[in-house]
Amino acid sequence: KYGISNGYAHCRQRQQQPPPQPPPPPPRSPSPPTPASPPASASSAVVATAERPQSPLQLLRDEAEVAALQAMLTHMRAGVQAGNEIRESLEQQFDRISKSAAAATAASQRSRVDEREANCPELAAIEAAEAAERRAAERGRANLSEAKRLLESLPARPQPPDGADTD
Repeated sequence: KYGISNGYAHCRQRQQQPPPQPPPPPPRSPSPPTPASPPASASSAVVATAERPQSPLQLLRDEAEVAALQAMLTHMRAGVQAGNEIRESLEQQFDRISKSAAAATAASQRSRVDEREANCPELAAIEAAEAAERRAAERGRANLSEAKRLLESLPARPQPPDGADTD
């Protein structure tokens, strides 16, 4: 639908293919060791490798590999961009659907309340009485909690001695 499915399939095919093996390095002729020279350090080996000229065939292979990697990177960036566009589109669709569903739910609830009120004129009075009962129960619980707190804050009554008459 979005014109990128073939691109993803191409990526999968490319991933399933084994990566191309680098060509074997050209044969080197060993140089005779010079007894008077000190042992070579790692940095001198790097410099010697960098100074060694590469064969034209190896340079062409390297350039082809770089071009292939650049093409793959461009293709992957295009895939990421297309994926981002699809994600944004889906997020916008989800937001629209969510808002529409919320509006439909609210309208349905209002419709049910309106229908109940139309079918039962006493409903408003019943709901008001229930709300008043809930508020009275909440006040009663608050008063009970306050009374318990006050009782707990009073000093304890002295206990009569054992065997004494409490009346």
